[in-house]
Amino acid sequence: MKIHQLRDVIAVADKGSLRAASRYLNVSQSAMTKSIQSLEKELGVQLLYRSTRHVALTDPGLRFLDACRRMVESAENALAGLREDELS
Repeated sequence: MKIHQLRDVIAVADKGSLRAASRYLNVSQSAMTKSIQSLEKELGVQLLYRSTRHVALTDPGLRFLDACRRMVESAENALAGLREDELS
């Protein structure tokens, strides 16, 4: 599991589509799709319902979203702490 995959899940949830999420994160839609599919394979669970016009989080995806937000926030806080230490 990689931090960018967690950010991808968050972006899809927040933006409502793979296209909007990929634009927001400035990555190609195919890269975003591959990232999330790879994460789903690693976790052994489907995170998103996909149709030609709609993407929604599955129940496991909704539960995982909360964990994604916490993990990304924790990683960002850790990095901010390191940067503060470098400036001191």
